[in-house]
Amino acid sequence: MFNDGHRSPCMGCDKREVGCHSTCETYIAYKAEIEAQNEERRQKAKLLEDLRALDYKRTQDFKKGLKGRRKR
Repeated sequence: MFNDGHRSPCMGCDKREVGCHSTCETYIAYKAEIEAQNEERRQKAKLLEDLRALDYKRTQDFKKGLKGRRKR
């Protein structure tokens, strides 16, 4: 909704003043959306990291299993 390149709704706001972020409903909604997007991004990154670690471990286990075997 708000996130068009992380442009804050404060840009060009007529009601903008020092300290208004804590009371501005528009900014609070914008910030909540950004935080939700960031959390989703962190969860996806964590999942990808876990999958890569699992793949690496499986590859290493496979290589260990091949060591010492005779080639046919």
